[in-house]
Amino acid sequence: ELDETITENIKIYDLNISDALNLALEKDIYRQLCFNPSDTSTTNVKTMMTGNWNQTNIHTFNDLKTIVLNTCEKKYFDYDTRKFCIDVMWGSVYRSGGYTQWHDHIGSAISFVYFLKAPENSSTLDMLFWGKRNGNFDKGIVRVKPKVGRLSIFPSSVKHKVDPYYRKDNRITIADTSTHLTPHTQ
Repeated sequence: ELDETITENIKIYDLNISDALNLALEKDIYRQLCFNPSDTSTTNVKTMMTGNWNQTNIHTFNDLKTIVLNTCEKKYFDYDTRKFCIDVMWGSVYRSGGYTQWHDHIGSAISFVYFLKAPENSSTLDMLFWGKRNGNFDKGIVRVKPKVGRLSIFPSSVKHKVDPYYRKDNRITIADTSTHLTPHTQ
């Protein structure tokens, strides 16, 4: 299992999620797709997305949400008094030509991208960062190579994008933009 700290705030984990859950997530995404890909003017994601931004009411998304929360609480955060919450999740299907523009999720605390389907040589998830890397202050672009089961967690203030995707097979991700920390309740 990859458990890598790219910078002090950008982390990558290779999760051991069952093929059955990944397949069920993929089916649920295809059932929920918005079939008007030209209507992407209100989002930075220029590809097919689930029509409803809040997929957390779907059983499979809730299962993934639990896995992400456990990963965040055990590995990402070092807090005793605050709890990680996920309010909104969505799926994206990158077909040939699909991409995501540079953007961030200011107003939230933490974002993630989970790679559900990642054909070889898929477009990377690129992130701009300013902060410590290898003990020194640094800035640059972090490129996360897509791999099935890979989870990238990063501060919502980090600008990120996906270059145009030109592969035969679809690239599928699940992401979130509305994660936040709330007071931990006992």
